[in-house]
Amino acid sequence: MNGPPAVDLRPHDDRETLLLLDCARAALDPETAARLRARVAAGLNWNRFLVLAQRHGLAPLVYLHLSQTCAESVPGETLAFLRDYAQKNTAFVVMLTGELVRLLKMLEANGITAIPYKGPATAIIHPITRIRVLMRSPGSATAE
Repeated sequence: MNGPPAVDLRPHDDRETLLLLDCARAALDPETAARLRARVAAGLNWNRFLVLAQRHGLAPLVYLHLSQTCAESVPGETLAFLRDYAQKNTAFVVMLTGELVRLLKMLEANGITAIPYKGPATAIIHPITRIRVLMRSPGSATAE
């Protein structure tokens, strides 16, 4: 059975969403960086852009890319907001990392194997709100 025909779902006329999509990557290649600079230079609704960046958990990554690529073209208050947001997120990550280390040591001391799979390890990509840990108790079966 064939599915529906392919449809282009990209937001062609939504400048803020297109900029957010360009920022939503770990590293910028030269083509994406040039596109990012052009989008910023063309003008945006910066308040809408900030709401979108926060809603999608991309504000720290947005700050990283905008500050490295075209900081001089971003309104000062927008860049300052993103910088403060990223700094607060970093402080929170440091605090949670310390808590995670303490928790892992406590579990290990009680013979429980645990593997963190969400939290500080993914914090550069998006803000974290919790730590998730996969645990195996001492009496559980193991794979051979």
